[in-house]
Amino acid sequence: MELANPEFLLLIPLAFAGFYYLRKKQAQRRIPWPHLIRFRSIPQTKARWVRRSILFLEYLSVMVLILAATGPRSPDMKTRIPTRGIAIMLVLDTSGSMEEQDFPWSDQERISRREAAVRTFRTFVEGGTLPNGKILAGRATEKGIDQIGLVTFTTWPQTLCPPTTNHAALLRALDQIRPPSRLDTATNIGDALVEGLSRLDAIPAPQKVLILLTDGEHNFAQEGVFKPTAAAQLAANLNIPIFVVDTGPDPESVDPVDRENRQTARKINQNIADLTHGYAFVANNGDRLADVYQQIDQLAKQPIVAHAYRRYHEWGPALALAGLICLMMLVLLQNTLGRQINPS
Repeated sequence: MELANPEFLLLIPLAFAGFYYLRKKQAQRRIPWPHLIRFRSIPQTKARWVRRSILFLEYLSVMVLILAATGPRSPDMKTRIPTRGIAIMLVLDTSGSMEEQDFPWSDQERISRREAAVRTFRTFVEGGTLPNGKILAGRATEKGIDQIGLVTFTTWPQTLCPPTTNHAALLRALDQIRPPSRLDTATNIGDALVEGLSRLDAIPAPQKVLILLTDGEHNFAQEGVFKPTAAAQLAANLNIPIFVVDTGPDPESVDPVDRENRQTARKINQNIADLTHGYAFVANNGDRLADVYQQIDQLAKQPIVAHAYRRYHEWGPALALAGLICLMMLVLLQNTLGRQINPS
């Protein structure tokens, strides 16, 4: 329970002061009678109960009307909250190389690249402290709740969670990611981007963002498969920026055979970002990955003011009706059983 206009509570002491003044003035106007102390033992009559009822109704009606003016209300927790936010789709590489336990999460801990991606994205969604000590507020605040979805890919993309404001369901889907099967031997970035874009295009949102996290390059050559640059052009047509996060090793640190592939992957990532007016990041350790998501958290903000709304059960009208009923009963009682003769 909360009050929409708590400032009206200040009227309560004023009401008591007004009652005291009126009672004192009324007592001065009464017709003087001799003391009737000896008659106190006489049983109380209906007239005394009527006067007390009138006094009670006066106080009650005023107090109830003041409470009605404060706007008491209770939130309806069972009703969905219509909010405005942005739509974010994470397209996550889950190929075999993402399972290698060579990602420096900290000075003392090395984990898989997939686990690093999952940990950081979880903090990005629900808020918390990143490995570098920076704090993220999360994507559900008083300014709105973002719709977030998840697509994983190896040879073929798979939507684990369409864009939703139910972040708990999204995080459960994130925890259900499993290592690839033996049949998943390729990395199909192009089709994965198209899958994520199609999910974003199907929902209404004032701003949409796609995050591609991968440690390799597109190496799936088959007829009908989208190339990453073609998918990026589609994103540009839809006005959806792509933030590319490369968690793979630096080209200088790999074998000369793979160095050219790594250099080509970095160039393609930059082209994807440039075509879509997004950004390309390199994050191959825990601190860098935390810095990247901190930057994305600032970049993926809605440029217009968004407000969150909650439905409430308003108790003010019911209290106002109760106060009016008390006033009607008071007037009726004063003009019937409680009618008095006032001296002029």
